[in-house]
Amino acid sequence: MLLKEYLDEYLISLVVEKGLSKSTIESYKNDLKQFLAFLGDKSTKDDLLPEKVNNFLEKLHSEDLEASSIVRKLSSIKNFLVYLSLHAELAFDFSSLESHKKGKYLPYVISKEKMRQMLDSLPLETNKDIRNKAMIELMYACGLRVSELLSLTLNEVSLEKSQLKVKGKGAKERVIPIDEVAKNYLIKYLDEVRSNSKYQKEKQIFISDRGKMISRQEFYLIIKKSFERIGIINKVSPHTIRHCFASHLLENGCSLSTVKALLGHADIKTTEIYTHVETKHLLSEYDKMMK
Repeated sequence: MLLKEYLDEYLISLVVEKGLSKSTIESYKNDLKQFLAFLGDKSTKDDLLPEKVNNFLEKLHSEDLEASSIVRKLSSIKNFLVYLSLHAELAFDFSSLESHKKGKYLPYVISKEKMRQMLDSLPLETNKDIRNKAMIELMYACGLRVSELLSLTLNEVSLEKSQLKVKGKGAKERVIPIDEVAKNYLIKYLDEVRSNSKYQKEKQIFISDRGKMISRQEFYLIIKKSFERIGIINKVSPHTIRHCFASHLLENGCSLSTVKALLGHADIKTTEIYTHVETKHLLSEYDKMMK
């Protein structure tokens, strides 16, 4: 029996046996459908391993989801697992689940040297290569969220002023400077690829071969393959680049308030997580020198 079939039964039980509200059940349904999509459409109870649950939660962290939302999703998953243990003879070791309480998560950050190695390894042989190179360089140079990068329009970029305007969470607009490296690759893409495209009416800067806005899934695969070129195969996602942007700025002496403004964080407490990353990095470097 597939997990999605068990899910249908579970949702009915929430109504019949527990009498939960429609909004609460809808929340459970959305959380669990997202989890099952991560496992795969044909997943069964044999696919419910602790490491897969932890991998799913790690993916949510990489997408910069609020910690409270991740805790809620974990609760939804645990309740579903309890149901399966009673109705599908599922044996699950709950102690193997990692702690995902608010404030416990440190973002995965790649060193400046590794980031530059990845960027330098990107090919420029085809139009798609040039587009991908411009996208990744711009994302790293500006610390953009994946949604901000993919929805970026031509009128939001000023090459003359070397800056771009983006609307982040809550439709808050911010201006971000573009460094010369990213700017030059963006110009190369606009001049050599975008200007010759037959989809000139599309407002997004970066478009697919079909003239559509690039999907999150497509960009995730681009990032994954880009890091695989230098041997990094785990934990990376588009948001890894945003984490690196923030951490590397602080490493270079940039103030926390400036990083907060560039990232578009509403609360500086969100930005402060990167100071913990830097502390962890310094302690690691110290340990290496003392060995």
